[in-house]
Amino acid sequence: MEEKKPEIKKVAEQPKKVVEKSEKKEKKGLVLIIILIILLMTSLAGTAYFYSTSKDQGEKIVIKDQTIKSKNDSISFQIAEIKRYQDELQAKSDSLMTLGQSNSELETKIQQIQRRLVVAQRNVGDLKALKDDIEKYKQLIAQKDAEIDSLKSSESNLKTQITGLEKDRQILGDTVSNLRNSKQDLVNQLALAAVLRAENIKITALDKKGKEQIKDGFKAKKIDKLKVVFNLADNKVAAKNNKQIMLRVIDPSGAVLFDNTTGGGTFTAVSKEIPYTAMQDISFSNTKQKLTFNYVKGSAYVPGTYKIELYAEAHMIGESQFLVKK
Repeated sequence: MEEKKPEIKKVAEQPKKVVEKSEKKEKKGLVLIIILIILLMTSLAGTAYFYSTSKDQGEKIVIKDQTIKSKNDSISFQIAEIKRYQDELQAKSDSLMTLGQSNSELETKIQQIQRRLVVAQRNVGDLKALKDDIEKYKQLIAQKDAEIDSLKSSESNLKTQITGLEKDRQILGDTVSNLRNSKQDLVNQLALAAVLRAENIKITALDKKGKEQIKDGFKAKKIDKLKVVFNLADNKVAAKNNKQIMLRVIDPSGAVLFDNTTGGGTFTAVSKEIPYTAMQDISFSNTKQKLTFNYVKGSAYVPGTYKIELYAEAHMIGESQFLVKK
């Protein structure tokens, strides 16, 4: 019985070794699992970090792109604004030209803006510089607006003055015309006032013995000479100078008795030639001087009513009539 115990111990020790080996294997597997888990977590962490970093960079790129686009859009807007102001300045230039204002300086500025636009469109350039340009153009437009308003105001005032002057000229013209008319009227009145006037006209017929017929109507057979006596009325306006006095004797038929051989002739009055019977030169002295015409017909008078007309300076200064009987 004592000899069999060792065998039992050997049999019991062998399972224990197996268990120990098994435990060691399990520990190794667990370690491997832990290592794999750690590696997996590390890989996941790296992937997450890489993803996070990539995402951040993507977002930054998007933001940067948006910023650049916004900036580009803003520059494009500023360029469009500059173009608009260029058009406005051109309109101001045209307005100034219409108002007769020299605008060479403004035309030069418009050309500068054109060159600035070319540069801005080729090289996007500095947004601040463009904004500064726009502010300058705004100020320039405001300045030109003020100049245009001032010129329009001056033009309006000038038009008002011209209208006033036109009215004054019209009034003055009317006044001058009225004065001319008045002057002409005065001249005409003076001319009429200066016309001599014959008064106290007396007509008598003398026979061959020089005896006057004093009854109404002269007998045709007894008329040898016709005598016309009158006075020149007082006239302070008439010039004191030499004047011609014409006598016209008109027979019953309306014919003027005149003969060039007995002192007859013609004178001009009312733009036509008028025949006269006799004429004499006098020196007018405004002393109510007395004048006498003695007319010898040289042939018998036809019975009827005769007219006597007296003229001086193309104006009739008196008239009368006489009757010739058979």
